Amino acid sequence: MTCEEVRGKLTAYSEKWLSPEETREIEAHLQSCAKCRAEFQAYSETVRTLKKLRPAEPPALQKEFLFQKIRWSLRTKKSSPAVYRKRRKFAWLIMTGVVVLFMIWNYRYKENRRFPGESGFQQKQENEFFLEEYVLSTQLNPVGRQASLAIVALDEP
Repeated sequence: MTCEEVRGKLTAYSEKWLSPEETREIEAHLQSCAKCRAEFQAYSETVRTLKKLRPAEPPALQKEFLFQKIRWSLRTKKSSPAVYRKRRKFAWLIMTGVVVLFMIWNYRYKENRRFPGESGFQQKQENEFFLEEYVLSTQLNPVGRQASLAIVALDEP
């Protein structure tokens, strides 16, 4: 193994993530190469020192200030133009889908309103007939009908 390969695998070697063959190759290289052995010892010493350290707890006031700053940045942060364009495209896609679904629903709703075997022309004639009947019935109130019937009855001898 070369020195570059060993340096690239030092972390995996120290954490014992390597296969037994790779571990033997690295150990053989570390015994023969003083430079890599010194680098590995320095790395091991650094890791041991870092593991001994405990995370420091920031003062309460500093912690609150940090949280306020994070909240403020989240509230005032605006989306980048790329994100805005993606959202806009997504909104157009949703709106197009809604319009298409509405058109399909409307078409099916109109188709289901007809009686089986009935053409659109027959439906139109029936609608005109009912409209005409409605107009006549709204123009004649009950008093008007009785009066016209009474006049017809008087005219006949």
